[in-house]
Amino acid sequence: MGRSLFVSGNGVSAIAVGLVGVLTMSIQNTAARSVFARLTPSTVMTGNVTQLVMDLVDMGTRAPAAAAAAAAGRVHKAWPPIAAFAVGSLGGGLGYAHAGFWALLAHCAALAALLQLLRKQ
Repeated sequence: MGRSLFVSGNGVSAIAVGLVGVLTMSIQNTAARSVFARLTPSTVMTGNVTQLVMDLVDMGTRAPAAAAAAAAGRVHKAWPPIAAFAVGSLGGGLGYAHAGFWALLAHCAALAALLQLLRKQ
């Protein structure tokens, strides 16, 4: 572990990896506003997790019925992106621990497969 795959951070391969990261972030932002518009945005996870915990507390305490109902609606909307974020974070950490930087290849392959599926539509 610990060793970088890049000789230089200014090299072509390092820049290419950075650009793939920018591409995946732009796809995530676009998908959050179009395909997954009915869900909580997945680009601001700290705020999402904080709101989820606040809503769960409202639902689990003696909050007024209207507040608990509103909280339940927000929880229903927020839990899928938060669960996906948690699973992705765990997978990324385990992937890096076992495969190092090469774990990013799984994400690149998933992106390539997604782009191929979208091209067929």
